[in-house]
Amino acid sequence: MKIIKETFFYRSELYHEIPELKVYKTKENLSLMELPYQTNLDFEKTSDKIKHANINRYPSLDTNLIKEKLCESDGIIYDDNILLGNGLLEIIQTILLSFSTDKTTIIIPDPSFFMFTRLSKICRVNICKIPLIKKFDIDVFGFIQASKKYQNPIIIIDNPNNPTGSLFKKQDLKLIAENCNCPIIIDEAYIAYSKDNSSALSFIMNYDNVIVLRSFSKIGFAGLRFGYLISNSDMVSYIKKFSLQYSLTDIKINVLLDILNNNKINLDHINSIKKQRDIIISKISHMEKVFVSKSQANFIFFRIKKYYIYNFLNDLINHGIKINHFPYGYSKITNNSLRFSLGNDITNNIVISLMLKNFK
Repeated sequence: MKIIKETFFYRSELYHEIPELKVYKTKENLSLMELPYQTNLDFEKTSDKIKHANINRYPSLDTNLIKEKLCESDGIIYDDNILLGNGLLEIIQTILLSFSTDKTTIIIPDPSFFMFTRLSKICRVNICKIPLIKKFDIDVFGFIQASKKYQNPIIIIDNPNNPTGSLFKKQDLKLIAENCNCPIIIDEAYIAYSKDNSSALSFIMNYDNVIVLRSFSKIGFAGLRFGYLISNSDMVSYIKKFSLQYSLTDIKINVLLDILNNNKINLDHINSIKKQRDIIISKISHMEKVFVSKSQANFIFFRIKKYYIYNFLNDLINHGIKINHFPYGYSKITNNSLRFSLGNDITNNIVISLMLKNFK
């Protein structure tokens, strides 16, 4: 029966390549890059709207209020220049579908967010990976050369980079935007944790090919599944034609309005994570056996000899903590590397104490 079934799996090679999504029962999962603090949503004002939502009807297509609020908070003028979606994965997939042809190639840093590669394969888009150079900087010349080599290129750059946390220089991104005649997507999912004035949002005023992505997942609302892109109105109009209709429910729209109208994005929580991150990086940098990146995200990325990794991971498991251990070959940079997002004070102290125990 299984053999008969699999004759209909026309993409069985990719099916077997993609791992099953596993649910890990741990006290603290530091592998998902979430904000560890709970945001309490007060539904007194929105509960009636949610209660009386006409769920027998398709959602309203009028999301202008949310778009205007997002543009206001991002410091830009609203001009049909924003597209909303259920998390950045949906947005990225829509972008890939809107630009994909049999000759399209996505050009990405190596390493970068693993879903760039997976979604490209799902959308039948070719992949070109440009390794990061010294100090985890982006290879500007490599990206420019690759964009000229392929017929229908798309560039996607995560900034700060996932998994290293490295923040690429704005001048480098500007050079890529100026010299690459193709769509350039800058994924700023972690930009809230970076230095001031690090965003490429200002680029959209000067470069017609730039698209900036933003997410609510890393700033306290991962369970909401919401993300958006900002570009010029022509680019947004084009990509919108390939997006799913009725993607956002009226219930989600009302929750989003409550978050935006009542300033529920907690900057104190974000600043607390930034402060803890810098303190922990400073402590790790004094461990001779460890190389740690200067992360500008809500996580810490470090390398250690393979010999020390498994005892450390077992100690973490015994404390109910899960972190990322990258499979060998994922990228040269990630070999023998680990990554964990910042948790609460208690969890962070446990991780540091176990690092001192295993790596000193």
